[in-house]
Amino acid sequence: MTTKKKEKKTYTEKTISRIAGLSFSDDGKTFSLEGVTSNGDSNNYPCTVDVYRALESDKVPSNYRVNFHLHICSSTNLVERITSSPKTEYQAYQVEYAESIELPNKTVFTSP
Repeated sequence: MTTKKKEKKTYTEKTISRIAGLSFSDDGKTFSLEGVTSNGDSNNYPCTVDVYRALESDKVPSNYRVNFHLHICSSTNLVERITSSPKTEYQAYQVEYAESIELPNKTVFTSP
């Protein structure tokens, strides 16, 4: 019996300052998030259903104390994972804001 070797996914990382919103197509098949960089540039990033649902249910886009790191799968061009780091002005207050700086404990919010 032959076994297929599981290909390791490769990711590119894009850092954004905030998530301005979430959207999906009229047919409900494609999902995306609007990311804004620290320069104010805005882009739509297609994402998986799991990422969309996690962002929406945990109200992650309202978290303004962190920079978001989008992990985009090279083969599908979809955001599959999101991690975060405190913005510079909040690093000194990591203990005080610990609950609002940490993302929920879900697979989509872990590094690939």
